[in-house]
Amino acid sequence: MSMPQFEPMSVSGILDRALRLYRDQFVRFVAIAAIVEVPLGLMMSVGLALIIGVGTVADRSDVEPAVVIAAGGIGFLLYLVFVFVGHQICTAALLKCVGEAYLGGEATVWQAYRFVLRKALTLVCAAILVVLISMLGYMLCIVPGVIFSLWYVLTTPAIVMENLGAVAGMGRSKQLAKGNLGKIFLVFLIILLITWTLTYPLNFAAGLLAGLISRGDPLISMFITQVAQFVPQIIVMPFSAAASVLLYYDLRIRKEGFDLEMLAASMGSERKAPDVPQPHV
Repeated sequence: MSMPQFEPMSVSGILDRALRLYRDQFVRFVAIAAIVEVPLGLMMSVGLALIIGVGTVADRSDVEPAVVIAAGGIGFLLYLVFVFVGHQICTAALLKCVGEAYLGGEATVWQAYRFVLRKALTLVCAAILVVLISMLGYMLCIVPGVIFSLWYVLTTPAIVMENLGAVAGMGRSKQLAKGNLGKIFLVFLIILLITWTLTYPLNFAAGLLAGLISRGDPLISMFITQVAQFVPQIIVMPFSAAASVLLYYDLRIRKEGFDLEMLAASMGSERKAPDVPQPHV
């Protein structure tokens, strides 16, 4: 495996290198995303099917509509919890795998998830704090909300790469983001545009396919639509993770001038960094 080049990168450089990492590790990255996203997508499809089915039964029986609504609401809240937790774990596993690949090493799907599951509580707590702080900023005014979001967008990479706690990871993200908010905003804006570019055509095609296949059956139509919604997520998540890791490294290289050995140590990697000949004094 070729040695990674540790040098400051432009926005286009970050995205180009992220794309190369994504291409080289496509099967592994997609497998990591699919392990979580596929069950969540199926859970959503089954849950909606049950709600539709119970609603149909309620229309033809003495079941109170309030009972159906309450049951559906509780089920949906539980689903949101599963989605939130699962997304944090899946994202962190992708970050771990991408980080190892960028350093010239390798982390299997199992190794990535095993590492991340030990930090699941930390990752979830950090995500909750970031969401609450960002929401507070948006409630005060749009601009503070955007700034808070950009400050803490690298919290999960910092936790995974440096083995930090929730609050420490947030502080580390803010430290790296200072003076680089424009670059961070542009990188994630481009990722968002790529996500939209993939999502909307697939959803439109799924709607047409659902109409042709379902023949008016709402359950079949809903299932096809849901499948179309989590497929783009599985495809885009690894690229987003790769770009996040490279942005994190870029900011560390610019601010701290870290070399390969220091970056490998900061990730807690079990492998040793390659020996680098030292100049004679």
